[in-house]
Amino acid sequence: MIDYKPVKWRWLRNGALIGAALSLTDLLQWRGPRFYPWTSPEFIAANVGQILGAAIVVGFVGLIAGIVADLVRQSKSRKSASPPPFES
Repeated sequence: MIDYKPVKWRWLRNGALIGAALSLTDLLQWRGPRFYPWTSPEFIAANVGQILGAAIVVGFVGLIAGIVADLVRQSKSRKSASPPPFES
């Protein structure tokens, strides 16, 4: 029997890390100014929300991709683990 391990949580983690990394690269202003100045609590909250929002959205997309990957792998392992047909 094939050993099956769910991977959806790894996809969620990796997606969240990618989303956070994409937002954090905007701190370097490669694409121009994307954040408010870090001068007031409202602006800080908006900036942190932007970073967390991107991490959550891309993490959710990663979770969906992980669920699909789990379903595909699970169906493949079921097909390959089935016994040979009975012959008389």
